[in-house]
Amino acid sequence: MVTTLRLRFTHARSARLTSMIEVAQRGCYVPPASHTQGLWHETTFTLPGRQAAQDALTLTELLLRHPCAEAYGNDQRVNLHRMVGILACYAHSFGVIDYRAHCWVPLPRFLDDRTPITYVVTSGDAPAQEVAATPAWLFPCQYASPASNGLSLTHQASLRAQVESALVQYECAWCPRLRDLDHWEAGYGYVTKPPDE
Repeated sequence: MVTTLRLRFTHARSARLTSMIEVAQRGCYVPPASHTQGLWHETTFTLPGRQAAQDALTLTELLLRHPCAEAYGNDQRVNLHRMVGILACYAHSFGVIDYRAHCWVPLPRFLDDRTPITYVVTSGDAPAQEVAATPAWLFPCQYASPASNGLSLTHQASLRAQVESALVQYECAWCPRLRDLDHWEAGYGYVTKPPDE
């Protein structure tokens, strides 16, 4: 799945305008077009990709001080300050061997509430074995992890739905590292409610 970041800014007098245009041209750049609000430059960066993320981060940092600019992640408007934080977090995830070491955050408040689960493990021709394990509670996004304090096993919505809501609240649901929550749900985040006792 591809993530698109669209950044728009007005053609306003600014000492940084030339730099902004140069960085914008590294993406899929659309020359200034006249709108009811004046001339706007627009560019799109396609993620995943380390260089595209770095270019988008550089441009977004320049846009923070521009009089009129907008950012969109997969066509959802994102606050420029949040966009900088999310892109910086995404860029940091390239610095580790496995991005999950950076992105997936343990949830300490659930550590005492874990219910052991028995798994049946098979390996080749060996007989199946039952293995008891305590599931790990991991939140799939370091940037939005402060929202994990509001997660509840007794909430009407599933834990996954609560996580998705937190990602929308923090405006980071577009991050390429979150494109496959099924992978997180299936193997790393314990997201089903324990059976009622």
